[in-house]
Amino acid sequence: MDDDKPGYTDPVPDEIDARDLEVDGALPFELTGRYFRNGPNPRPGDLAPHWFMGRGMIHGVRLRDGRAEWYRNRWVDADGEPNTSVLDHAGRLFALVENALPVEIDGELGVLGPCDFGGRLTTAMTAHPKQDPDTGDLHCFGYGARPPFLTYHRLDAGGTLVESREIAVDRPARSPRRAVPPARARRYRRGRRARRHCPPPAPGAGRVPRPLDRRRAMNEKTPGFVAILSSLLWDVGLSLAAYFVAHWLGASDYIALLAGSLVALARVLWVAARTRKFDMFAAVMLGVFLVGLGLSFLTGSPKFLLVKESFGTGIAGLAFVVSCFVGRPLIYHAALRMQEGDPDRVADFERKWTDVPEFRRNFRIMSAAWGAGLLFDAIVRVPLVLSLSTSAAVTASTVLFVATMVLLALWNVRFVKAIQARAAQAEARTA
Repeated sequence: MDDDKPGYTDPVPDEIDARDLEVDGALPFELTGRYFRNGPNPRPGDLAPHWFMGRGMIHGVRLRDGRAEWYRNRWVDADGEPNTSVLDHAGRLFALVENALPVEIDGELGVLGPCDFGGRLTTAMTAHPKQDPDTGDLHCFGYGARPPFLTYHRLDAGGTLVESREIAVDRPARSPRRAVPPARARRYRRGRRARRHCPPPAPGAGRVPRPLDRRRAMNEKTPGFVAILSSLLWDVGLSLAAYFVAHWLGASDYIALLAGSLVALARVLWVAARTRKFDMFAAVMLGVFLVGLGLSFLTGSPKFLLVKESFGTGIAGLAFVVSCFVGRPLIYHAALRMQEGDPDRVADFERKWTDVPEFRRNFRIMSAAWGAGLLFDAIVRVPLVLSLSTSAAVTASTVLFVATMVLLALWNVRFVKAIQARAAQAEARTA
């Protein structure tokens, strides 16, 4: 501050209490509450080489029933000079600055002292936190000159610090600009000055996924009956339609069955191309088709083409069961496909697999159930195919397969709903 140039930027030299303020005009009766403002305001005699520096002072006005009840201002006497903003969260007031702990104040602007939320906050806390409009959670960060350079923090709607996580950056960086869009992952961008002096961040750097409610981990975008049945109709219906169309055009049983298998193969490849992702589920299905087609070309038998479907179903069932113990279950990869088109959903799905044991266990149970169902279908279908004519075997085989898939899909929906019901009950007990 420059003593030779007095003006509106000069610090206020004292603390003031004023009551029953004169109102020029009228205040709406609906305008009720307290307005607070925080900013740098050095005490008389203190040096402040920059407008952003100096001890903080909070100014407050109380409005109620069309009256201005009081105005007062107070210096915030605390380490770190919290002089940037005022936060009201979960019924508590805090004076904030970028490089120190928040300082709690009362409704009359008295200083209660620094707050570390029961020892959970171990870094500085931003002066510009953002509240999630969906959950009421408060999202903020702390940055430092030494590692950890940037740490993400989340307070729940009740004011408890429930999450602190380091964000991987390789140097100090100040990042005052951020946003909390509804139902989306959080992205923090480096400030303009950091971008000028630092190389561009790696893809995904500074990306903080949406906070996870473990009790609701199975509630969002879990594959339901309609989605599974829709996929089934495409996978089975196209192959069956190709068989009957080929027959109508005069093709032999062998050629008609081969046409159905080729259409099914084309469907797998098309889904992989559309999603630009050839996952484990697609790889298993493609392998089953290729092995079956290869054997079909060698034998030239229509019956073998039908039995081949049973072998393929059995191999797929074994793959579902084995995947419960090796890597991620195939039903997980199938469910992940249904999140395609929304990168935030995909990232959230992946994080649930990493962070929530119940999420992993439920998908292993579902994959084991689907594996057992497919194995049952394969075992029953072989004698059925061998004992019927080719045309009857096509119909019976398809009906058995569709019935098995529909029953599995219905069981899957009931299983997921039971998980959701348990999650809702747990949430109600803790509410």
